[in-house]
Amino acid sequence: MCLKEAIAGEMPTTKHALCIWMVVGKFPSWFNAGLGDWKAESHRLCHLESVEEFELGWRDMVNSFGLHTNIHINNLNPLRSLWSLPYLRSHFL
Repeated sequence: MCLKEAIAGEMPTTKHALCIWMVVGKFPSWFNAGLGDWKAESHRLCHLESVEEFELGWRDMVNSFGLHTNIHINNLNPLRSLWSLPYLRSHFL
């Protein structure tokens, strides 16, 4: 049993989240050019108030950077409820 499952079993009302610092720390190995612009925009998006604003901004950012086929973005997007603050605001972490 992994730690996530053990915690969920013992404390079912807790929310598992990913550390944004860990996610952002991987950016340099994921992208070659435009890292500064990407990092600034992703930081802005992660600190928006609403999920709707985040979703629209994320889509626009992926479009503007041409990242539709980027494997890292495609893997990160389904996990957004675990690392993006608009999804986590109602949870005690």
